[in-house]
Amino acid sequence: MKTGFGVGRKAGRRVAPLMMAAAALLAGCTGGSDSGGNDVTDLGRAAIGSIAASRAAKTGGVTATDAELRSFGRPLLVLTDLGTKSDAVIGIVSDRNGNVIWRSADGITLTLREGVVVATRGYGDDLMSAEVPDVRRDRGSVVRDHYYLGGNELIQRARYFCTLADAGQNRVVVTGVASSARLVVETCAGEDAAFENRYWIEADGTIRKSVQWINPERGAFQIETVPQGRRANVPAATPVAGVTISE
Repeated sequence: MKTGFGVGRKAGRRVAPLMMAAAALLAGCTGGSDSGGNDVTDLGRAAIGSIAASRAAKTGGVTATDAELRSFGRPLLVLTDLGTKSDAVIGIVSDRNGNVIWRSADGITLTLREGVVVATRGYGDDLMSAEVPDVRRDRGSVVRDHYYLGGNELIQRARYFCTLADAGQNRVVVTGVASSARLVVETCAGEDAAFENRYWIEADGTIRKSVQWINPERGAFQIETVPQGRRANVPAATPVAGVTISE
């Protein structure tokens, strides 16, 4: 599988660099606070790859198996740009008051609060910040505010009126691991756009998978939380996590 975003993943093929990078990351990172940039940058060069470089070249980065991702030992996200169908694996670098920052090798970041996107940096047309609902608990009518940097260098607000609704229990598959999750659908409309977000939430509150809209230019990202330490329960030949697997 070729990607333009970072890492191609093949369920049945093993490549070593990810495990080598894991040792370096575990040696230098501490959980729950800023961990610095060098370890994550080294991880990205060895196993994740440069998002910007791979996008420009229209080729995939280093290929890692689902098993390697699940045994990495630290949090990882699989991020898929649904517009370009390209994907990357990104690592956590900071957790400040519940705002968790995930970063690629070349410094592109995604910030999540309780699993919901509240900021991006380095993608172009970035989401500077956002006020978002608690999708684990809120239901019915909610409001979300997105803040973008306008052409006049002033922050501009886009307000969206949304409805959060349960869509029942679903089976969700991420990196070869299937689990039961409650699907929550967020339907939104504003002056500049209408969109739908989806969140697959496990019993312990983990948002195992989501599809979240960023802005009119970028569209939506699929975000998957790699189930660290769990065994595969889906056959390796089955495409997983919404990504087509090819040999």
